[in-house]
Amino acid sequence: MPDPGRFDRGQAVQALAVTEDSVRLRVAVENPAEQRRNVQIVTLSKDGIDLPMAYRYAWPSELDLMAAQAGLTLRERFGDWDRRPFGADSLQHVSVYER
Repeated sequence: MPDPGRFDRGQAVQALAVTEDSVRLRVAVENPAEQRRNVQIVTLSKDGIDLPMAYRYAWPSELDLMAAQAGLTLRERFGDWDRRPFGADSLQHVSVYER
């Protein structure tokens, strides 16, 4: 689940690991109109920098629409693999569709 609250003016920086020898940061920019995020994992050390990753996210309602267009209906939706309830504060989901 996308978390728009993690972004300030379309960007976010998060420290993933900090040691005496290196720092790993996740740096991201978001384009809400295109539902895209460009993410770089940056390692500041003698080893260099990782390459960026870009992806498009889809809200559960969009997945439901795509499933319906493919002839599927939503059977169940959970907040995680442990089958916790899905709600407005869920950060992920598991959706089960059937024909």
